[in-house]
Amino acid sequence: VLLIVPIVGGLLIIGLQSGFGNLQLPIPVLGDEWVETITLGDFFAKSAAMFLVWYCALISIVLLLSVVVRNEFINLAAGAVLVFAEFAYISRGLGYREPIENYPTTYAQIGHVISNMRNYYYETAAVTWSFGSLLLLATAGVCLLVTLLISLNKRYKLV
Repeated sequence: VLLIVPIVGGLLIIGLQSGFGNLQLPIPVLGDEWVETITLGDFFAKSAAMFLVWYCALISIVLLLSVVVRNEFINLAAGAVLVFAEFAYISRGLGYREPIENYPTTYAQIGHVISNMRNYYYETAAVTWSFGSLLLLATAGVCLLVTLLISLNKRYKLV
């Protein structure tokens, strides 16, 4: 919430001063054989949806770590590693050799995922917006379920 309120406020202020623009502008997206286009409104909607899903997955993973580890520094470090972990394995053409689409950190660069630049870089067609959203939702769901199961254990009760 603390990140979304300033962004929305800033967009509204800038939009009221300069105009909101045309959401029908074409945005290039790499297709299978040639460049296709989607509208700017579609790009913004997909970006906002994937940002919220990524944000929920990040919070659920850090919540699980806070219940299991109970150390604030490890929670902070794990959150930073989740956001920047892609740089540890990033390599051109890696998608041809490895199932790179199954790593949640592959979808951290939301704009590249939506425009299919990640597919071009990794040389795979499997890194898509829809699969990334489902993978991040499944990750968040599993982490929240494990957190719930751990919290029901009497060892982790506060009283």
